[in-house]
Amino acid sequence: MYGNPTCLFPRHLMDLMPILWFFVLLSVDVTKQDRSDDMWDALTLRYRQWVKLPRTSHEAERQGYTRQNDICKTNSVSKYHGFLYKQQDDTKALPIYDLNGWIAGIQAMIPGNMNGFNSMNESIPLPHIDVMPPIMIGDIVDGIQMYTVTAYFKHPKLICNPIARIGITLGKGLYIQMGPDPVTMYQQIAMHAKDLSPIWKPGSCIPSMGLHYFRNLSKDLPCEKIYPVFLMYDTEGKLGAFGWSFQGKPMDVSSSKISWFRMTPQTYAFTFDTRVLPTCMFHEEFRIFGIHIWLQPHDSPKMTCPLVIQEPPTGSPVHKPSTINYTNGPKDPVITSRPVDDTNAAQSVSRLSSSMILISVATVTLLQFVTFQANLLS
Repeated sequence: MYGNPTCLFPRHLMDLMPILWFFVLLSVDVTKQDRSDDMWDALTLRYRQWVKLPRTSHEAERQGYTRQNDICKTNSVSKYHGFLYKQQDDTKALPIYDLNGWIAGIQAMIPGNMNGFNSMNESIPLPHIDVMPPIMIGDIVDGIQMYTVTAYFKHPKLICNPIARIGITLGKGLYIQMGPDPVTMYQQIAMHAKDLSPIWKPGSCIPSMGLHYFRNLSKDLPCEKIYPVFLMYDTEGKLGAFGWSFQGKPMDVSSSKISWFRMTPQTYAFTFDTRVLPTCMFHEEFRIFGIHIWLQPHDSPKMTCPLVIQEPPTGSPVHKPSTINYTNGPKDPVITSRPVDDTNAAQSVSRLSSSMILISVATVTLLQFVTFQANLLS
C-alpha cells in the first residue's frame, strides 16, 4: 500500500536526483581562493633587524602580539576595519587581520606631543592639520594623544566581509585610509609607476628599496604639508614597497624590535632629490622619521635600481642617465565609490541564477512528492 519501505523517495523522484544534484553543483562557488592573489610576498620591515609580519592572527598571538579590538568594524576614536594586533608597547608596526585571520593591513601610531617647523621656520605642534588625513586622531595612551596612519593590503570592503565581490577590485593592492570609514574613504595606490599621478615625484633609487616617489614634493611645498606616505617601485616599475614619513623627533621604546629611520639635512641625499626640497627642510633642527614596509622580498633582483639607457647624441660617448623618467598617468583620486566590475557582476548574476534554478527544482520536486503522498493516502 505504501510502496517499498526501504526506499525513502518514490521511484520517479529518485530518477530526478541526478538532475537535482547537477543544479546544486551549479549553484556552488567551487573556485578556491588563491592566497597569492590577495597577499603580498614579503610584508617585511627593517631597522636594527629584518622583521616579517605574522601572516595570520594565530601566528601573531604565538609571537606575543595581543588583539586590541573584538569587533571587526571598530567604533573607537580611530576607526579602522579588521583586528588590530600590538606587541607590548610597540606602536610602529601594528598588523591588521581580516575576519578570517589573514593579514590585511598595517597601522602605525605617532605621539601628538612633538614639535616641528613650518615654511617660515616657526615652531609648530605636530602633526599638522594639513596632513590629516591620512594621519588621523587616535586614542589617548598613557596620557598622550596618539595619531594613526593605516594601510590595507586588499580592498577595505574585504576586511570584514571576505565574500564581497561586486564593485571592488579583487586581489592584493595598497589602500591608504583617508577617513573614518575605510570602505568608502581611501586612496588606492597605483600598482605600476607608469600609472602614478604627476603629483608623485621621483626621488632617489636605493638598492633593495627601489625608486622612491614622494607626493607633491617641491621647493614651494610648506614643510607642514609634507605627505606622510611614500612609495617605492622596482626595476619593472611595479610597486615593491612603501613607507611612512613624518616630521618630528619621536621616542623609541626599548621593547620594539625595529627603530624609526631618522633623517637630517645631512642625510637627505640618501632618499630625496635634494634639488627639489623646500628650504624649510634644511633648518638645522629639522628632522624626518619613519618606517619602510616591503611588499616584495627586499632581496629580490627586481628591487634594485633600474638603468634606462638613452641614445647619446651623435659623436658623444655612451652615458647613463642620473634620473629615471617614468610616464605618468591620470591622477589617483581619493575614492568615495567604485564602479561595478562587469566580470564580478556577471559571476554574481550567474551564481544567483543557479540558486534560483535550484530553488525552483527543489520546489517542483517537493510538490511532486506531496502530491504522490496524497494520492497514496486517498
